Amino acid sequence: MTSEFFYPNKKIKCGFGGKCKSCHQQYRQQSKAQKSEYDKKYREQHGTKLNSYRNQYYKDNKQKLNAYRKKHYEQNKSDYIANSAKRKADKRNQTPDFANLELIARIYRFCPEGYHVEHMVPLKRGGFHHESNLCYLPSAINMEKSTKTIGEFGEDRFNKHALYWQDILA
Repeated sequence: MTSEFFYPNKKIKCGFGGKCKSCHQQYRQQSKAQKSEYDKKYREQHGTKLNSYRNQYYKDNKQKLNAYRKKHYEQNKSDYIANSAKRKADKRNQTPDFANLELIARIYRFCPEGYHVEHMVPLKRGGFHHESNLCYLPSAINMEKSTKTIGEFGEDRFNKHALYWQDILA
């Protein structure tokens, strides 16, 4: 047995795992879908518990997490800038000629505190940067929705949290 064919494992007397590398990789590929399905069900069943753990960890380690984020940003600043530039370019490329840019600017300017302006059909999914595709979502909900469509996210859940700019700017 050598490290060329087996993964190291300090818990086993000989120092190597019980499966050769190729068998282990094959096993992982086969079990990947099962684990993904298990993880999804677990998150659905224990979502509130996991969120409370996550929130408590954030409260207990806020300074540590902020320091890590700041350090990560400094080490990866060019990636952050590139991603920001790409998002802005996507927005420009998906803004139709007939979009009311002044109204869109007002929608962003009057976004309620604690909310984000949300593209109901995400730009990455072919949605337009157009006033008819914009609404307000609470920040945490918007981050969770990410690039999901309303159907994927859950229509009832979306409608429960969404505020429409037409109601605010009227």
